[in-house]
Amino acid sequence: MKEEGYETCWATSYGWCVKHQLIDLLKEGCTGAVLDQIKPDIYISEWTTARRDCGSTYKLHVQLLGEDKQKVLDQFSKQRHVEQWEGGHWEKVMLS
Repeated sequence: MKEEGYETCWATSYGWCVKHQLIDLLKEGCTGAVLDQIKPDIYISEWTTARRDCGSTYKLHVQLLGEDKQKVLDQFSKQRHVEQWEGGHWEKVMLS
């Protein structure tokens, strides 16, 4: 996430970790008419890496929610596994 000149990072532990983030497209300036009628492509990306000394599995799961923030209109997933000693380099994971 980037805000006003700085970036933030989220680090996992050795165990299973989950991060949730809700982005309200209407609050970000997109109108309901554009979302409903034009249906623009939405691109999601996140940078990820793994420690070199242990393997990991990374999964990016995105849901497009209705105005009530409950009904799932669409969803996308991407997963990757990194074996031990293969990590240490950053990779951009993208969904559209």
